[in-house]
Amino acid sequence: MRAYDIYRPALTDLGLSSAIYHVVSAVMDWMETRKTQDVLSDLSDETLSDIGLTRSDIQKLR
Repeated sequence: MRAYDIYRPALTDLGLSSAIYHVVSAVMDWMETRKTQDVLSDLSDETLSDIGLTRSDIQKLR
């Protein structure tokens, strides 16, 4: 094995950490959206109307 190969970082290692970051970030975004949907779902139709939302708007959150 050449010295160059020993000191060169593996591309898969760099890609793996980036992929893990993106997966964790996506999961955290999904969890926050889900939490918001749950809170809004607990509100009455009148309260939703006061803030300019309808029940169908809740499912459209992303």
